[in-house]
Amino acid sequence: SAVDVSSDWRRFPRYGFLSQFGADVDAAATVAALNRFHLNALQFYDWQWQHHRPYSPAASWPDIAGRSTARETVAALIEQAHARGMLAFNYNLAYGAYDNYWRDGSGVKTEWGLFKSGGGNYTPEQQDFHPLPASWPSSKLFLFDPANREWQAYIFGPERAVFEHFAFDGWHIDTLGKRGLLWNWNRQIVNLPLAYADFVNAARAALGKRMIFNAVGGYGLNDLADKADVDVLYAELWENDGTSTYGDIVDLVEKTRAHSDKAIVLPAYMNRDYANASAGGAHTFREPSVRLADAAIFAAGADHLELGDQAGMLSKEYFPSQPLVIGDTLRAAVQESY
Repeated sequence: SAVDVSSDWRRFPRYGFLSQFGADVDAAATVAALNRFHLNALQFYDWQWQHHRPYSPAASWPDIAGRSTARETVAALIEQAHARGMLAFNYNLAYGAYDNYWRDGSGVKTEWGLFKSGGGNYTPEQQDFHPLPASWPSSKLFLFDPANREWQAYIFGPERAVFEHFAFDGWHIDTLGKRGLLWNWNRQIVNLPLAYADFVNAARAALGKRMIFNAVGGYGLNDLADKADVDVLYAELWENDGTSTYGDIVDLVEKTRAHSDKAIVLPAYMNRDYANASAGGAHTFREPSVRLADAAIFAAGADHLELGDQAGMLSKEYFPSQPLVIGDTLRAAVQESY
């Protein structure tokens, strides 16, 4: 085994995830399985109720996909993580709201939004959005300007309620990558990378908690490294954003190191095309590719976010979808590597 004597997880982060929060989840067994890999922080992915109203006082609530989340399970998983020296981060977007936000009583206003043209006279129809499956509780996630002070004041309110009722250590703030040119209500082009850093620092000041921010594809990563008060730097890797080789991974880490000496965490989804073609079967990850990816990322001086739930592994960006399983020899190799 191994012992980590670092004073804080930020020095050598080993970041994992949780994505199952139903009433039947065995919190102790789940966290114990991840403890064998020496993880020291966990992202609670899609645990929340709605993106613009993450906290629910109910005993259970539907998540964005309509799955049931049990309050007791979330609390038990946090408790089990803390018992093993792991931090717990609550997941939520920086700037998302469900469809019909303008008439659901939440108080969210369209004038805080991001818009796809500079013409003005905006309605939700001109607002930028991310489409969701038709079967989910909301068909869209509408997006807001992270630098808008009123949006910040609004979203920090329900996030504060999250921290008041759950013992989360910090906020894992997600984004949706490059969006093209976007305007605010005042017809000004929004500089998203600068808006991201401003949002993080405002959240840190308002909530007094640890922060992690996902610079998807590296978009905004340098500004976050220069200006944002985050625990670690975090960038989800995508081929269409320029990361298609192991050399590209090294280049990304080295360029980021020129801006900050903070540790870097890289989500990179292994065997994704194979996973998309493997629905409905118990297919295993291709061991050589996983081991080589881990070796390259670790040797570059970064961490690979990949492990979660009961020793599952990510192959897709929607964390609950895990069509591939870890074979016994790969499990042993990954454990030894960590």
